[in-house]
Amino acid sequence: MRWHEAKLLDAVRSGDPDAWSALVGHHYRIVYRFLRGMTGESELAADLTQDTFVSAWLHVGGFRGAASISTWLHRIAINACRQQMRKKHQTEAACDSDDLPQAVGDADDLSAQVTSCDRAEVVRAAVRALPEDLQMVISLHYGQKMSQWEVAEALAVPLGTVKRRLGAALGNLRCALSQSEEAHA
Repeated sequence: MRWHEAKLLDAVRSGDPDAWSALVGHHYRIVYRFLRGMTGESELAADLTQDTFVSAWLHVGGFRGAASISTWLHRIAINACRQQMRKKHQTEAACDSDDLPQAVGDADDLSAQVTSCDRAEVVRAAVRALPEDLQMVISLHYGQKMSQWEVAEALAVPLGTVKRRLGAALGNLRCALSQSEEAHA
């Protein structure tokens, strides 16, 4: 059954288990895929996805509906991921986007220099080396296919900040890929 977001939220808030099941059923894979990309670990991503939905359940009453349910859930997932990174003293995360290597490759015509498989691995390693804030925008924009505006909402930052971070991340990735290519030449 398809739920309209406002009706779905009302039903979830009133304790309707079918509404909660519909919300989780619709968004679980999306949240898991994002967290899998950020952590690089299937089990950890599953745990964080579960934590995300538990937190959503506990805080659904406070959700004003200013953003979409998906954006709200991504915000909770980001917080769960950051909390986990702090616990493990990690500042690096993985990006599991098949589109990102192509996007970075197109920017510098690297597709002719490195095979797709090699480029994908090199890009993932370069993304892991980025600061957390740059990793987040890359993963949300390219991995989750969120618009820059949606990324801004999910991260609770201005649109200009997202644009600046995307530019910085892509610049850093281009530089890293160029250096990687020179090292392998």
